[in-house]
Amino acid sequence: YKKVKPGLGPEAVYMFYDKMVSCNIVLMFNARFDMRVFEKYGFVQNNVPYDERYKKLNNGLDMSKVKFMDVQVLAFLADTNVPYPSLKKSEDYFLGWRGASFEDTLGDAENFYYLKPEESVVYAATDALGTFLLGEVLSQFYKEANEDSKGPYGSGYLDNTFLYPLMMMEEELVNVDLDLLHSYSEYYTKEINRVEQESFAINNNEAFNMGSPKQKSEVLKKLGIDTGEVNKRGELKADKLHLQKALENYSPEDCQYKMMKNILDYATLNKQKGTYVDNFIEMCNPTKNPYGNRLRFSYKTMVVPSGRLAAGGDKKNSYFADSNIQNITK
Repeated sequence: YKKVKPGLGPEAVYMFYDKMVSCNIVLMFNARFDMRVFEKYGFVQNNVPYDERYKKLNNGLDMSKVKFMDVQVLAFLADTNVPYPSLKKSEDYFLGWRGASFEDTLGDAENFYYLKPEESVVYAATDALGTFLLGEVLSQFYKEANEDSKGPYGSGYLDNTFLYPLMMMEEELVNVDLDLLHSYSEYYTKEINRVEQESFAINNNEAFNMGSPKQKSEVLKKLGIDTGEVNKRGELKADKLHLQKALENYSPEDCQYKMMKNILDYATLNKQKGTYVDNFIEMCNPTKNPYGNRLRFSYKTMVVPSGRLAAGGDKKNSYFADSNIQNITK
């Protein structure tokens, strides 16, 4: 078995970088990925703090010196109904052709190291050609976005120049207080148990699965509750909207009211515990995360038509935490 060090050799990387710095404009597609690779090139340990990292940054791979245009931004400005447009689909939609996919090019090979140059050159060249041609075709939308702005900088300009500082922000490792999270987990566990026991007592001391639509429906019907709608299986709908509406028919002292309120509380407590507490504890597991209790969070531009940031992890990419950091509740 031969362990392959991924990536280009230093000569090629420095050649590309020197050329980019000297260009009037560099067209990229999903620029943050390329910028991240160049910024990190040559560092074995990516957890080096930024202040220390830049003391060692003598190889000149500072992407803030590169004047770039992210063609992905142009594709999104052209049609904001297509969130986070991909290069291949953009080629197909705007140019009428699509280059070979990464998977098709690799075939049975593990990575590009095992391919002959002639087997990969077409893939690499068509990606570059597609980016260039899309930049030519879609540049009008960048111009229009800037002209429509009432301020000195248009939305196209902001969408593009915002990407570098956003990439830098994403690189920051955020410290997570594991002791606090473990205390929250214990609290939610106790609260969930309390709500369950109260609900079982109302149900003639009979236990039931408070997360099961079927069993919730059976208990609600037993108490004479009608949420106003059933699903395809004939079960009463017991989601937040239907339960909150049904609560209006009872007073807080009624057992029906207490049961529905407990079902609502149970769902909220489980969501809080699973998504915002236990999930973060698991993401900080040192066997899965080399940074321990420090996490990176991913933010997405070119997703929401209004231009605001979206957020969220990707289970396929362990570089970022698998969490929508913007959804964390109080």
